[in-house]
Amino acid sequence: MEMNVFMQKLQIKQKACYIEQNGSGGPIILWGMYPHRGNEIAHMWDCLMETVNDQDFLFCAFQVKDWNGDFSAAFGDDDFKGNGPKTLQWLMNDLIPKLKADYGVDREIYLIGYSLAGLFALWTAYETDIFSAIASCSGSLWFEQWDEYVLHHQIKKKKQRIRSWQELEIELEHRNEFCAMILR
Repeated sequence: MEMNVFMQKLQIKQKACYIEQNGSGGPIILWGMYPHRGNEIAHMWDCLMETVNDQDFLFCAFQVKDWNGDFSAAFGDDDFKGNGPKTLQWLMNDLIPKLKADYGVDREIYLIGYSLAGLFALWTAYETDIFSAIASCSGSLWFEQWDEYVLHHQIKKKKQRIRSWQELEIELEHRNEFCAMILR
């Protein structure tokens, strides 16, 4: 995979992770992505650098092997295998502890996802309170049974937001077609 961004690459339990630090602190931004589109990492990094390059953050793009299966929630069908809970467990039990151990324990965790990964990001808000902010970029809110799920569940963390990242919020909502919705 060719990338214009120089990032550290890690394998954590068969998932490729690409990590880059801007500054020395700030939140950890997790971004779930396809395994076959390396230019997406560079594109997302460029978007972040255009909007919040003066702020500290750690960016970690992680690749799943099965887009439909690994980002679909437990109410998936045959095409969408419903392995989202396994992906969430991997984030909470493997990736986040590794990042906190290597880059600092006292950091907020943000989760960003595009399309089905955007729906996954929203779904995690109903499953855990570990994320301080969630961005669903053009999330697959059409997903069958999503509306039913939302009606019968509550967001775990009542104040999820992007705190000092108003510029990113404005950029993602209004100027950049890459991302469309941010939960606060």
